[in-house]
Amino acid sequence: MKKKDVQTFRKWYDDLLARAGSIAGQNGYQDRVYTVAGWLDLTLQEPESCSRMLWIAGCFADHKAMRAWFGESLPDRANRYSSKWNFQSWPCDITPVRAFYEFYSELFPLVPPHRHPFMKDCSFFTDTKGLEDIWPPSPSGSFQHLALAQ
Repeated sequence: MKKKDVQTFRKWYDDLLARAGSIAGQNGYQDRVYTVAGWLDLTLQEPESCSRMLWIAGCFADHKAMRAWFGESLPDRANRYSSKWNFQSWPCDITPVRAFYEFYSELFPLVPPHRHPFMKDCSFFTDTKGLEDIWPPSPSGSFQHLALAQ
């Protein structure tokens, strides 16, 4: 990912985490977001060159809470033994739009419903080039369709 694209992703990432109510991370992580599966610590690892990939290192602070929430339906990104929840399989040429959408669509259902109104306002996210197949996310132009079915 080009440096400019990484900066764009960083801006959207920081705004999204602020809307999710993030605080300073612990155990070496930059950010901490409260989720339905307990605290999730996150760090955005920016690539040092275009040939390296952007990735997000994540780890649930409470292993038992994470396992209790997900049960046997643990997402591919989550590790049932280490409590890690990483986004590290993006190709180097992924667009910042696609990377952000993928991250958002997996984080949104984990954030408690009372934070959803803040996260649904994605007016800051205006560049939809490369998302023609999935944009707009719903008829209302919000990400409501990503909400976890209760």
